[in-house]
Amino acid sequence: MLRHVSGLALLFAILAGFAGNERIRAGGKSGEGALPTDNEFLTKAFTAGHKEVQLSKLADRHSRNDQVKSFAQQMIDDHTKANQQLAEQLKSRKIAIVAGTEKDLRDASDRLGKLDGDAFDRAYIETMVQDHKEAVALFDNQVKNGKDLDVTKFAKNTLPTIKGHLQHAQKLASSVGTK
Repeated sequence: MLRHVSGLALLFAILAGFAGNERIRAGGKSGEGALPTDNEFLTKAFTAGHKEVQLSKLADRHSRNDQVKSFAQQMIDDHTKANQQLAEQLKSRKIAIVAGTEKDLRDASDRLGKLDGDAFDRAYIETMVQDHKEAVALFDNQVKNGKDLDVTKFAKNTLPTIKGHLQHAQKLASSVGTK
C-alpha cells in the first residue's frame, strides 16, 4: 500500500501512459451548472485532498503555532488515508490523475510559501476553512446525487470527517485572528 500522496501521484502518472485509459482533467465539468459525475467527484476529491496534504506540509515548516501544526498533521493523516481509498476507486475505473499540476495548488503554495509565523497561520487557516467549505459541498452533493454506490458510500462515510475538519479550522481561525 502506498504511504505518501507523492507516491500516488507517481502511480497515476504511470497509469496515464497506458493505452485505453480514460483521462479526466481535475476540475473538469460536464457542462455549465452540471452536477459532477461520479468520476468527476473522484478526481475533484482526490485533487482537493492532495492540496490539503501539500499545504499542510508547508504548515509544518512555516507555522510556529502548536495548534496549527497539530491541525496540519491531522490534515496530512486524514487526507492521505482518504486519497488512498480514492486511488483505489480511480484505479478500478482506469482514471489517471497527475496530482500536483493544479493551478490552484501552485498558486496557494506560492502564496503561503512566502509567509511565516502568524501571517502564515492566518493565511493557511483561511485557506483550510474555504477549501473545507467547498469539500463539504462536493461530498454532500455526491451523497445526495451520486449514482455509483461505492463512490457514494465513500462520500457518505468521509463527509463527517470533512465537516469535523471545517469546524476545527473555523475554531482555529478565531484563535489565530483571521477575518
